[in-house]
Amino acid sequence: MADRGTRVAVVGAGITGLTTAFRLRGADPALDVVVLEASGRAGGELRSVEVGGITLDAGADSFFGRKPWAADLCRELGLEVTKPAASGTWLWTRRGLVEYPTGTAFGIPGDLGDLFRWPGLSGAGRRRAALDLIKRKRPAGAGDETLGGLLRRRLGDEATERALAPILSDPFGGDVDDLSVEATFPELPRWERSQGSLLRGAQAAIRDSRTGTPPPPLLVRPRDGASALADALAARIGTSLRLRAVVEGIGEMERGWVVRTSEGPIHADAVVVATDWSSRPTRPPRATSWSR
Repeated sequence: MADRGTRVAVVGAGITGLTTAFRLRGADPALDVVVLEASGRAGGELRSVEVGGITLDAGADSFFGRKPWAADLCRELGLEVTKPAASGTWLWTRRGLVEYPTGTAFGIPGDLGDLFRWPGLSGAGRRRAALDLIKRKRPAGAGDETLGGLLRRRLGDEATERALAPILSDPFGGDVDDLSVEATFPELPRWERSQGSLLRGAQAAIRDSRTGTPPPPLLVRPRDGASALADALAARIGTSLRLRAVVEGIGEMERGWVVRTSEGPIHADAVVVATDWSSRPTRPPRATSWSR
């Protein structure tokens, strides 16, 4: 247990900062956790807007059900978790909406006939994707790669950019060429290693789901929208959340840190920086160290 009076400053009240503060307080109620947010609202990319009198999610509107942590956190906070009412996935093309094949795993078709007939890709794009069946596997022990790197290497640029990136990158709010595949979809490199192909891996995953225990829903969401998760976390943190508190620098002291904010300095024993890297200063102020 921490000594009473020990303070942790969390910079950023997006979902990462809010969850970090919630977990810290749950692990040790004696901790004094303060969350500093430059904007006037908490939640970061989890937010809602009102359109025609209807509240809609403006950021992510669901979570991956096969990665249980977000859904488990919702339940811990007392939020009801449901499957999205909409079914099926559609791709917007120059010819209009094209429905994805029904038998897919992470957007990758398990039926080769569906791949060759699907009008969402050009003929050249479908033929390039089919080369996944004969391309060599990545050497064992080669380490992590980007999600985009794996998809482009196996299925080609067109299939990656047109069909898969919109599905696989959106929930993470990132670019497939920046996202780690091991941190997002570790199933895909496992398919390559075990099946030698993402297409055969999708076939095996779909076959297993039909004969074994059904997997969890691909997507789940709080009944009141994804932004309800951020709202519930902010409510739990309460007055420890300080909005419009712009962090101007973090300086190392003999004991602990000083966080310089637009509201004045805050002394902390530890600092967690939970902001987008692009929002941090390109070069920290002189005599300032950054704690990540």
